[in-house]
Amino acid sequence: MGIKLTRQFILISFFILFFLISGITVSPQVKELNNDDNPEVAELRKKADNLIISRKFKDAIPAYEALLEKSPDDYRAFYNMACAYSLQGKKEPAVEYLQKAIEAGFLDFKQIESDRDFSTLKSYEGYQKLLKQKNKLVKKAGEKKVERFKKQYGVNYVGAIDEPRMFVFVSCTDLKTLEEIKKSLGEFSDALRNFLFKGKNTAVNYLNIIIAGDEEYQKMNVPEGQPDGFYQTDSRTLITKDTGAILKHELIHAIHHFDRESHQQKNDHATWVKEGLAVCLQEATIMTGGRLSTEYTKQLQLAKILIQDSQRYIPWRKLMQMDGQSFYQKSINSTFPFPDSYPEAGTIFYWLDKTGKLQSFYQLYLETSANDLSGIRALEKLFNGKKLEEIEEMWEQWMSKGEPEKENNK
Repeated sequence: MGIKLTRQFILISFFILFFLISGITVSPQVKELNNDDNPEVAELRKKADNLIISRKFKDAIPAYEALLEKSPDDYRAFYNMACAYSLQGKKEPAVEYLQKAIEAGFLDFKQIESDRDFSTLKSYEGYQKLLKQKNKLVKKAGEKKVERFKKQYGVNYVGAIDEPRMFVFVSCTDLKTLEEIKKSLGEFSDALRNFLFKGKNTAVNYLNIIIAGDEEYQKMNVPEGQPDGFYQTDSRTLITKDTGAILKHELIHAIHHFDRESHQQKNDHATWVKEGLAVCLQEATIMTGGRLSTEYTKQLQLAKILIQDSQRYIPWRKLMQMDGQSFYQKSINSTFPFPDSYPEAGTIFYWLDKTGKLQSFYQLYLETSANDLSGIRALEKLFNGKKLEEIEEMWEQWMSKGEPEKENNK
């Protein structure tokens, strides 16, 4: 029933345009840099949320109005007011506040259309007209996000929207640079879909791409092990301070996430699969016709060092069964600026690609991951029943050759 948040549930209101509403609980993971740090605002929110949870919709309206006086761009307050009005059968103000919520940054149209609080609005002309204005409202919301960010930091942030691909950008760069990034990422995302993530694009929510300055980035609640960029699944938000390989790395995570959704897979994929694919593909070259060609990058080459170091090398079976925390943890013996697991996982996918097996593995993984998240079963099936350790040995032998890419292309 609307968005029921307390002090512990905090978002980036001027960044995150989307999140999932599930009635009573949500799972945001990024810190908001706004008035929620104000105890008075937090108390007003708690009071209003409790009223709507208690189904005291008439009393909730003035409570949210008081909250909006202190936090005027709060899309959660607008959204919950729309819910409160709708549940009282007041269609016109319900649509009015729903539009305000959208313009303030709530663009989860899938949630809007499925929220039972709006069931009385389905046949209402004003509601139907509002949904038809989605593209116009998205553009307006993006512009407002940029303006709020400028006001917050006093810097020249700019915004852009890629409507066909459903990307919303907020960037610390100049507009010309952002347009170049938008074009480049658009082409790269198309190439990713053609190359591997072939599931039908069923996205109904926009992907938020935030390119932040160093100072602003450091003020965010950056996940451990993600010093330069991260992707939040729940909010469909990519945040980075890089405009190169790391930006593409996080975009791969987003496209991978959307592909998993298109195949109706509820469980997340294994960390080594997600990160290995991102490392393998982040510096891939787009060839003539939009074909993607993986490159033997410096990061991938580091896997050779690991193979020869028994203290640092991670056996495949262990690597593939690692949870996120273990995967992202750096070895005490590591000399790399990132965990040893990254280049090792990346070269597994590089090897699969150069031997013509990457697409087949990914398809098998989609088919078997519900019963074997690790991907071991998919690999053993791909190699006609060979044991994982035998496949690992084949990879090691291939990696031991001078430069694998050149060997493969002779």
